[in-house]
Amino acid sequence: MSGYDDKKVLVVENSRVVAGLIKKALVASGINRENITTATDGHQALLIAELVDFSLVTTAVHMKLKDGAQLLESLRKNAKKESLKKMPVLVISSETDLNYAQKFLDLGIQGFIKKPFKTEDIQNSIRQIFGEPSDSGQSETSADDGDGAAISPDFIKAFTDSALDALGQYMVVADIVDPLEEEVWKSYFSSSITLTNEDHDIRISVSLYFPQKVACDIYAGIFGEVDMEQVNGVVQELGNIIGGIVKPKITGFSSEIYKLVHGSNGAIDEETVIHLDLGLPEGKMGDEETTIPDDCSKPKFIVPFEVNEDLIIYMVQLEKNSEAS
Repeated sequence: MSGYDDKKVLVVENSRVVAGLIKKALVASGINRENITTATDGHQALLIAELVDFSLVTTAVHMKLKDGAQLLESLRKNAKKESLKKMPVLVISSETDLNYAQKFLDLGIQGFIKKPFKTEDIQNSIRQIFGEPSDSGQSETSADDGDGAAISPDFIKAFTDSALDALGQYMVVADIVDPLEEEVWKSYFSSSITLTNEDHDIRISVSLYFPQKVACDIYAGIFGEVDMEQVNGVVQELGNIIGGIVKPKITGFSSEIYKLVHGSNGAIDEETVIHLDLGLPEGKMGDEETTIPDDCSKPKFIVPFEVNEDLIIYMVQLEKNSEAS
């Protein structure tokens, strides 16, 4: 149980990727996952807010139909429920125009977090708004480094964006959905690839797990009649594409990667850039069960992607290359 069991949060964000990162940060802050609702624009958010009693609203600035400022103005001046006029609001945006910030401040917000944000930015805001939680425990999150410090949302986003880009090359539309609560999932096709640096003893494993129908539908949509061996090849190549896309993106996270792998005592010069070597992709085919690794000393995150009402599971794990199994 967390100290914020009674708190409900409405996340208003037009990017599903960013909304997913905000939800992860809220869960890490102690908010129960089932108490978090999302809306893609201010108009939808206002309708939801009139029906559910929320404790907090987080909102982006630029959205279709009704932007963040219009949403806040509606909440403060035109809401049917009196409680909405004093609802705590946290703005999360990359907007740098001071006029926007002042407008939100004039409408009575509780905080303005600039994108890209870190988990601790949201955690600090949650404590300022709700006070310290009644206990020190935090809800479980898929972004767990085993050493107390959360993997940053920007690092996770580099990997999720790369996976979405790779799937897009196969004309696949995928949405990030809520983190998995199950410890075991079934898949038919899987792909894995590693990024390593021997000098700094670092290994990042990237894995994709596909239900048979999802993978076959992707193949059929491009090539026509399904050939199972060829489907397996397409899934395997997806891992290779993701590795190629994400490799240059994460050079800017060299210090974070080193600390995640080597623990709180691990540190490198901030200017050091760790270059990772991309391994060869591996693919597997056939019914199998996959269990979330239970080695808490190894940082990892798991992201489910919804494709045609089914799930592709995406897992990234960091470890010492010398200790890799």
